Amino acid sequence: MLLVLMRHGIAEDGSPDEARRLTGDGREKTVRVAKGLERFGVRPDLVITSHRIRAQETAQIVIETLGLKTKWVRSDGVDFYVPWEQFASDVNRRIKSSGAETVLVAGHMPQVSMLASMCLTGQEDDFRFRKSAAMGIEFDRRIESGTGNLLFYLTHSVAKTLQ
Repeated sequence: MLLVLMRHGIAEDGSPDEARRLTGDGREKTVRVAKGLERFGVRPDLVITSHRIRAQETAQIVIETLGLKTKWVRSDGVDFYVPWEQFASDVNRRIKSSGAETVLVAGHMPQVSMLASMCLTGQEDDFRFRKSAAMGIEFDRRIESGTGNLLFYLTHSVAKTLQ
């Protein structure tokens, strides 16, 4: 099972926070990373996002760029400061019910940093997760703390060199 954690692209300043949209540059860099995912052969069966507009736009750009037939689903399990256990339970439940083999989660800092660290090490350490970046983590069957294997970390700069 492949979990792809992705931080949203560059967003506008302002409030309310939930309504902040991606900037033109944020969209462009997100498209670049999505094309990089395509070069890696990543085609999510399930796309999960937070309730914030910028994460939803990021997910939609990936779906459109990859020509996926799936639609994104919203989950409180990927929002700010949600505990690891809630995230893992929610995503594992969705994987089981959908039969998905590849899942993309579009979220925010500091959440994606914590999730990446918990997946790989089982510890809540800080990882500098760049905007629009995607990290591929492989699991045997289900998402469990400290059992993931890092396959890739793709920034927009690296993705640019792949095109």
